[in-house]
This record gives sequence, structure tokens and C-alpha cells, in this order.
Amino acid sequence: MSSLTELTLENFRNHTHKTIVFEPITVLLGDNGVGKTNIIEAIRFLSLGKSFRAHRDREVITFDAPAARIIATVAGSGGVTYITCALTHDKKQITLNGVKHPFSHIIGSIKTVMFALDDLDFINGPPQHRRQFLDQCIGQQSKVYVRALLDMRRILRRRNATLERMAQGFAQEDELSVWDAQLCDVSQIIQKERAHLCATLQTHIAREYSDLTGDPRKLTITYCPSDISKTLLVRSRNQDLRIRATNIGPHRDDCIITLDGRSLADYGSRGERRLAVLAIKKAEVHILTDGDDTPILLLDDVFSELDHKRQDTLLTLFSKQQTIVTSTSLPTKLAALNPYTIELN
Repeated sequence: MSSLTELTLENFRNHTHKTIVFEPITVLLGDNGVGKTNIIEAIRFLSLGKSFRAHRDREVITFDAPAARIIATVAGSGGVTYITCALTHDKKQITLNGVKHPFSHIIGSIKTVMFALDDLDFINGPPQHRRQFLDQCIGQQSKVYVRALLDMRRILRRRNATLERMAQGFAQEDELSVWDAQLCDVSQIIQKERAHLCATLQTHIAREYSDLTGDPRKLTITYCPSDISKTLLVRSRNQDLRIRATNIGPHRDDCIITLDGRSLADYGSRGERRLAVLAIKKAEVHILTDGDDTPILLLDDVFSELDHKRQDTLLTLFSKQQTIVTSTSLPTKLAALNPYTIELN
């Protein structure tokens, strides 16, 4: 089992210099505003290569500081890995065991599954939140997928810039053909992997939801790709020109969560949505587990939102992988496990 044994933050958010040692179960205690979630954010940064809270990397750098660093020690079956992530206002750099690597190599260096209060947005929020979930889960397992995502974003920027120049009379329509071909190629990779993930999730979530609730209704996740081909891109050019953006492709994909065929976003109660998210997160743990290598479970202030039965469900996961919890106070059921606690102030 891979585990995070030590984390040092330098000028990361409110932590000018903070070193934390982690145990199999670690609880970060403290009032709101002391930086508990900032620590979770730094760990998640090592999984995703970016912040789940900031639009730009430089936003995590302490105000008036020139740079930030995340330094992590990870122990696994293959030995100890030392990870350093250095961020300045205009670039980021990673070293693994002292050797520089392209920054995309950091993604998945620590596999994590995160459960936070705003995860309800996964169901009833905009499609971007659901695409992000799919991308984060797949990206932690596949560098090919990460490369495809980066390529898609680059191609979309170039294609949209061409649309802008066409609207101003500075480019010809045939210039789009180059980007159309590249976008179709990379879309096949992305949409194939997203479809596979949703199919794999489906093999787990119905059972997980039933185990959580005793409810016989079936929880379903359905992938809804935005169809794309060279022909469809040509057909959409007039609309693309009007809005100066690309209307079809993986960046318009979605997935729908239903309970017995009824959309949870439209008809589900808050409790049903919360339990559906918990079932999906448990399924994500299964998917990211590779033999004895299990993801780190990050629980950001969620115990207060769960009843005792659902807390018990989470606690059953703790024996299988390293767990890091944030809370303003130590939940009674969690205290019974005698976790390693760190008080922040």
C-alpha cells in the first residue's frame, strides 16, 4: 500500500512553512480558516498536477511570496519516492527523487480519492464538474489520457483562435480543416476512455448504493458524449463562427446520474444525492486500487454531514487505505479508532 509519510509546505496558501507527518489514519483538527483544506489541496495537487480550488496555479502561492513548494515523501512497495513540486508565478517544476521531469509526470504520483461537502455539485452542478471527475479518475491511471487532454485543450485554443481570425476576415475557412482532423483524432482517445470508465463505475455503484441504503432502486451513471466527426465539425462551422468557439467535442461531454431512471439532478433529494456521491466515491476507490496499491482517501469536513450509519460505512474503508480527515472536532466514531491527530491553529 502506498502511503504519504511526510509533507512539507512552503509558502502554500497560509502555510509559510509547515511539515506534517502522516499515519495510516490522520485527523487534522482546527477551527475554520486555519488551513486544514489547504493541506488537502496540496496533497490533491500531487495527484492532479493542479489545484482543485484555484483557476491558476499562482493563486496557491502565499501573498507577496515569490514561489511555493510542496515536498512529499511517499512510501510504497517499490521503495520511497521523494517528490518536490515548485511553483512560481509563471511556471511549475517537478522533481522525482531529485530528477527533473515534465510536469505532467506528477499526475497520479500519489493516487487520491477525495470526498468534500461540495461534491454534491457532481450531480446537480454543470457538466464541467462531471467531466472533471472523469478526467481526474482516468488521469491518475493513464499518462496517455493526460497527454490527450492537454492536446485537446491546445487544439481547441488554436481552432477557436482561427474562428476569431475568420470572423475578423484574417483567416480562410480551410485553415480549420487541420484543427478538425487533429481534434477528431484526440477525441477518439478521450471519449473511449470516458466511456470505459463510466461502464466500469456502473459495475460498482448499483451495489454500493444498495449496500449503503438498503434501497432496491438502481443507481445508474450514463455517459453522454458529444458526437464529433469531420463532417459534423463542418456542419457546425456557421454556429462556431457566430460564437467564435467550438460547439462539439469531448469538452461538451456529460454524464447523467439516475435512480430507477429518474434524474437525481432534477428529482433527487439532497440525501439521495449525497448517498449517490458516496457510492460513486467508493466505486472510485475500487477503480484506483491496483493490487495492494490503494489510493489515499481524503475526507474534507464531511463527517458532520453524515448520519451514524453512513459514518460507519466510511470507517470500513479506513482499514484498507491511508485516510486523511479534516474536522473542527474529533467525531466520536472516528475517535474510537484512535487516529493520529494534529491540531492546527
